[in-house]
This record gives sequence, C-alpha cells and structure tokens, in this order.
Amino acid sequence: MVIVVQAGQSIQDAVNAANPGDTILVRDGVFNEAVTVPAGKNGLRIIGEGPGDTILNGANLVGANGFTIDANFVTIAGFTVRKFDTNGMVVAGTDNIIRDNEVTDNGDDGIEVVGDRNLIRGNTVTDNADDGIFVTGIRNYVVCNKVSGNVDDGIDVNESGEFTVVVDNEVCRNSDEGIVVSGTGTWVIKNQAYENGEDGIDIQASNVLVYGNTSTRNGQNGLEADGSGLVVVRNKFNRNAAHGIASEEIMVAAATISGLQRSLVYANEVSYNAHDGVHGLPSMVQTLLLKNDVDENGDDGIDLDGGDSNRVLFNDVDDNESKGIDVDEDADFNVIDDNLVDDNGTGIRLDPEADDNAVRANHLRRNSQFDILVEDPAIFDNTLDLNECEDSSPAGICQ
Repeated sequence: MVIVVQAGQSIQDAVNAANPGDTILVRDGVFNEAVTVPAGKNGLRIIGEGPGDTILNGANLVGANGFTIDANFVTIAGFTVRKFDTNGMVVAGTDNIIRDNEVTDNGDDGIEVVGDRNLIRGNTVTDNADDGIFVTGIRNYVVCNKVSGNVDDGIDVNESGEFTVVVDNEVCRNSDEGIVVSGTGTWVIKNQAYENGEDGIDIQASNVLVYGNTSTRNGQNGLEADGSGLVVVRNKFNRNAAHGIASEEIMVAAATISGLQRSLVYANEVSYNAHDGVHGLPSMVQTLLLKNDVDENGDDGIDLDGGDSNRVLFNDVDDNESKGIDVDEDADFNVIDDNLVDDNGTGIRLDPEADDNAVRANHLRRNSQFDILVEDPAIFDNTLDLNECEDSSPAGICQ
C-alpha cells in the first residue's frame, strides 16, 4: 500500500498506520516533528520529494533525534533533516537503506549507525555539532556520501564498528579527523579526504585495508597509522601540513604499546608534505615499505626514526629537502635494498646508534651533501654492500 503525506500532515501518523512493507510518500513541505520507525515496521519505504523540498525540522523540539529507525529493511530517502538537538538520524535496526538525504545543523552526530549491515549512501552530511557519520554497528556500508564542515570527525568508525566498508566518500573541512577508524577489519577505499583540521585518515585498529584514497591538504598527516596487519596500497598522501604517512605512538603507563606493525605499505604516492613523507617511530616494526614514490617532502623522504625490523625495498625517493632515507636514532635490524634515491639533501643516512641494519644494492645519485652518510660508529655495526653512488662519508662505501 502507498500512503501519501501532504504538507501539514504528520509523517509519524503515517508510520503508525502503515503495515510492514508499505511505502510512505512525503510531499514538499516543512514537517516539524521527530519520526520513529518502531521495531516490527520492517520494510517500510519513506520517500521525500528531495533534499530542500521535503524537510524534517527539529528547531522547536527538545532532546529529539530526527529519524530513529528501530525496524529492519527500512528505506529513508529524499529528505533534509535539520536542527535537531541530538542526532539527525539514528539507525538502530539492521539492513536499512539511508540514501540521498541532506543531514545538516544537528546538535550531535549527523547520522549515527548503531545496527548492523546498514547502507548509508549518497547523503550530504554537513555542519553537525559532533561527527558527520558515526558507526558503532558491525558490517555497515558507508558509500558515496559528502561529509563536510562537521565539528568533530567526518566519518568515525568506532571500535565496535568492526568490518565496516567506507567507499567513495568525499570527506572535507571537518574540524578534527576526516576519516577515523577504530573498528577492526574495516575497508577504507577510494575516498577523498582533504582540508580536514587534523589527519585526513586516522587508523587506530588492526587488519584494516586502506586502498586507492586521496588524502591531501589536511592540517596534520595524510595517514596516521596505529595498528597491526594494515594494508596500505595505491593511495595519494600529498601536501599535508605534517607527514604523508605517520606511525602513531600511543603511550600507556609510560610504555609504547602500539604503532604501525606487521603491515604492508605498497605503491603509494607520498609527496609535497611539509615534514616527512613516511615518518616511523620506535613503534613502527616489521613493516614492509615496497615500491612507493616518496618525492619532494619538506624534511625526510622515509624516516625510520627508531623503528626496528622493517624492510624498505624498491622505493623511488627523490627531491626531499633533508634525507632520502634516514635510519635514525637506534633503528635496528632494518633491510634497505634496491631503492632509487636521487636529488635529496643526503641520500641515505645511518645514525650513530643504528645497529645491525643492511643497506644494499641501492642506486643513489645527485644527492647534494652525500649519497650515503654513515655517522661513526655505525660503519662498524651495519652492513653496506653493492650500493651504486658517487659520494659517501666515510669514503669507500660506493661501488
């Protein structure tokens, strides 16, 4: 059955009268009410005439969410949801479809996803007082939304939001992070994250896929990574105010407990960032940096900065202001083989405290200070073989 709601009538009354599976068509107008789809009203379709035409308005309501969906397999589409004290939408049921809405100027989150397997697609989520889209349920899909101007994060996948898929979203100008993920097993694919106040993408979970994203001109890092088993492939991390990729270091009781660990960083473009292209900390361990282009960053191209047991292989590291590859602090047991390192301040540097690293078969040229700089006593504590270069300190390292 199809129920039509005209301006001046109540959407909630139509929901109360509907049977599971009915369609409710809501005509143009401003509807000053909150709407709840209770459990048992499964399969309803509530369709407005479009954002800007059919408006759910909470300006005169106290403590209300705009839409609250407790049922399953419900579709909400074609609304502007604005000015509610709390959330624009709360999706508590499962397998619901929230599509093609504008959710703006609400007092908490724009869209809060509590249930599982919901699709949040094609919405414009702007200027809400907390997160744009906040996910705590499992296996939800956040696809093709524009999320901008929110006071906290653009898209926040909470630690309870495991196996969420975040695909093809435009996430910009949010005051905190663009996309932040604490939910294990999340996929972050082909999003644009730009001009956010802090990191473009911030990962605080394990077994997360970060593929094909562009993260640029953010207030801190393009990608900040804290987790084990991350797969970071074919992204662009450019022109960020801090680092392109940074290994986060979390301290608990004065002990480092996390960072980028046992992860793959492959075929990314990391360039024109204000500080390092790839910034490791002692918390970055057992990570493979493979075939990345790391160019024209304001400090080092790849800075291991105390990280241990990493492999840096077949990267193209060019035109960075300071070092191309810096084996810094007490970085130990790293393998740095077969990289092309050109036109940096120094090509490859080993810190005096770096031990048991292997630097082999790298191709270095036109680095302005030295192609390879090994600071005493590191020449005795590391392996340097078959590096093609012209100028080293001490002399005699180049082949």
